Amino acid sequence: TLASITYQNFFLLYPKLSGMTGTAKTEEAELDKIYALEVTCVPTHRPMQRKDYSDLIYKNQYAKWKSIADECLDMHTLGRPVLIGTTSVEKSELLSSLLKEYGVPHNLLNAKPENIKREAEIIAQAGRKGAVTIATNMAGRGTDILLGGNSNYMAKTSLEFLLKEEGSDSLLVKDDPQLKSLHLFLLNKIKSYSLDKEELETKIAIACEKGFTDDSFTITLRAAYQILIEKYTSLIKKEQKEVIGFRGLHVIGTERHESRRVDNQLRGRAGRQ
Repeated sequence: TLASITYQNFFLLYPKLSGMTGTAKTEEAELDKIYALEVTCVPTHRPMQRKDYSDLIYKNQYAKWKSIADECLDMHTLGRPVLIGTTSVEKSELLSSLLKEYGVPHNLLNAKPENIKREAEIIAQAGRKGAVTIATNMAGRGTDILLGGNSNYMAKTSLEFLLKEEGSDSLLVKDDPQLKSLHLFLLNKIKSYSLDKEELETKIAIACEKGFTDDSFTITLRAAYQILIEKYTSLIKKEQKEVIGFRGLHVIGTERHESRRVDNQLRGRAGRQ
């Protein structure tokens, strides 16, 4: 290393500084002292409906983790989506093993490579009915969790699946005549093109965006994507109403983080506007 610099000194090299975040108020004194920046709170568009509860303190670790697992089971049985925040990978895996014993299906969102690969998928499904998601403070904090699920992501995932030969064996295709015919149409279309995996992924990515394209196969994929969007949008709207009826996303903080900002970020996953 030839040279190093702290973030604070690096930012001070700029003649003007500004920023926007949902958790700056707790660091107001630091921002004033180091950067001479004033913190202004922008009021919410609608009155806050999130209900915050006081901390619970347990006599020992066993009682605490058992209580968390019990609450996850209750919420999952009800159908209310749950997000549990942990402070380390080890603690997220401890809770995961407890939930496995309880028979509660769940997703892990932590810094492990196998989980990072599925981060977008996990976040897209975290607001679905009965979903249980365990997250460390290292991953997934800056993403909205949509109640009922994310129709764009679900449509893209289904499109990728319909382009595979084994897609015909899925219940999704077998139970839906429209998807069955779409699957066969796409398989016939793709045979006309010699695409490797990377090229196909690129075309799918472009098809799922709104930018201009004159590529005939990408246009076909975009039309298929729109059909899937319509299907999932109606499904998600129905599920969203149910989840709102259960009072939305239930967030559990397993312990206080070193920074209050991280606690506020976790709270802020619910009651978003």
